Amino acid sequence: TKKNTFLEEIQDKSDAKKLRFSIEDDKQVIKPLTYQSLEQGMVVMGRIREISQYHMFVCLPGRLSAKVSVAAISTPYTENLKKLQNLELTSKECPPLTDLFRVGQAVLCSILEVKREGELMSVSVSLEPSLVNSERSHYTLRTGQTIQAAVCTEEDYGYTLHTGVVGLTTFLSRNNARR
Repeated sequence: TKKNTFLEEIQDKSDAKKLRFSIEDDKQVIKPLTYQSLEQGMVVMGRIREISQYHMFVCLPGRLSAKVSVAAISTPYTENLKKLQNLELTSKECPPLTDLFRVGQAVLCSILEVKREGELMSVSVSLEPSLVNSERSHYTLRTGQTIQAAVCTEEDYGYTLHTGVVGLTTFLSRNNARR
């Protein structure tokens, strides 16, 4: 048999190492997010890219983009919009999206719909806490943990929050709230 050269020995070791890693990597393959891999009900972290009067655009991982309708923010906000439309509330009591969110803000989104419009893909998402937190249980929540919520009512010393988690009542004191 012919003796391997130094470079061939290094290459053989490198190939063996690559093979070992590829076998181990097959166990936990993380695939990139694509329009084809998005499914209804999937919860995805995104960043707000643009805010208008009736919707927001959110950047999702994998260079994907989604649209959030003003009616898909939260149940309390949708109820306030209906009251505003019926002239039961003033515009001050139901602030616009630009007062509630900021460009660059991280949000959890629940995929509502993925559809093809010609050659383009359209993704609709919701920020509704009951959809975003649907897999959470109040037993698994811990002190200091962040959870997406919406303000239901303003009280004397703080805010009652809608989390969408069954069996969970939440209150945020004014001292702990940031504007």
